[in-house]
Amino acid sequence: MNKVFFATDYSNILERLNDIDPRAYQKNRNYLDGTVSKLSPYITHGLISTAEINEYLSKKFNIAGDHKFIQELTWREYFLHFLKRNPRALKCSIRPTIIKEHLYKRKIPSDILEGNTRIPIIDYSIRSLYEYGYLHNHARMWLASYIVHYRKISWQTGAEWMYGYLLDGDLASNHLSWQWVAGTLTGKPYLFNAENVAKYSPNIHCNGTQIDKPYTELGKIAYSPKAINPERFEQQNPALIPLLHNGMTKVPVTKKPQINKNIVVCHPWSLFENDEPYDAGLFIQEFHNEFQWCDKRWNFVLRKMESMAKTILFLSLNRFIEYTAHVEIKISPTLNPYYNLISNRANCVAINRPNLHEVPEKDFKSFSQFWKAVQSQKRQSL
Repeated sequence: MNKVFFATDYSNILERLNDIDPRAYQKNRNYLDGTVSKLSPYITHGLISTAEINEYLSKKFNIAGDHKFIQELTWREYFLHFLKRNPRALKCSIRPTIIKEHLYKRKIPSDILEGNTRIPIIDYSIRSLYEYGYLHNHARMWLASYIVHYRKISWQTGAEWMYGYLLDGDLASNHLSWQWVAGTLTGKPYLFNAENVAKYSPNIHCNGTQIDKPYTELGKIAYSPKAINPERFEQQNPALIPLLHNGMTKVPVTKKPQINKNIVVCHPWSLFENDEPYDAGLFIQEFHNEFQWCDKRWNFVLRKMESMAKTILFLSLNRFIEYTAHVEIKISPTLNPYYNLISNRANCVAINRPNLHEVPEKDFKSFSQFWKAVQSQKRQSL
């Protein structure tokens, strides 16, 4: 992977937008060295919206609304829609696991944590995750599949671990993607083998390892409660595991702003330029105690928030509600736990941004159903 660095100034985002070649993306996006946008951290934290990306690319390349790049952006909207209607999906399996759920371990073994499984693609992915805070989508799928199906670790444990190190960690996309890999979202588990790795990452060979088997054999492993063991090859030096923080040691202590009638607030998922300046940037303590971030992500978010907001607040949910009980709060709605309880209050005014699609308020059994529905909605609106 080429070294990845995510600056937070808007010129950097525009540079990445200009570098996108939608036609090349459509051809080689599945390859580890293929065309990717690396816009996901900016989308997750609200610096740019999927609707803005769609508008920009449509004008520049005249691509249709059903282009593969737009379809991939739509997955994010699908997962958000699914989570909104199924909030328990962050913690609970939507469908039964393929082996009894209690048989999955709730702790990640040290060889995985240290990038020392001796399966080259897995160790490469773990070490890249730590170093860059970013992974190609195919590497995420392989890593999740290995953890859940071959090592018998619960998808919840794997999802929480990966989320802590991703700069673009979106709870809906991350946790529901792990459910998709586990088979609890669709009923069908995602498996991979050495041949699949060789096709999409030809420079990383896994021949002779325990994933160098036909799918029939790997399927038997997946549906068995017995996990495979780490490879017996020579051990590497362990990866340096970045620390995770709950925010207490990362967020600077600042004074609360004096407020009279209203307060305009940004939070970690709404770091966009607003017509009204932000009085405060907000971190809700309960969220960050439960979902901890690595240094890279804290630095990314704080760097942007400090450039936008007059002050930073790191408060419990109840303290923030008490502090703003008698004023109007202008804030962007989000589904993230604890933060979502603020925008539902009577004294809140939503700062809304356009969605990529007009989404029907109904359940969808699959992404393909969702995609057909939003495409149909788009045609009807023309």
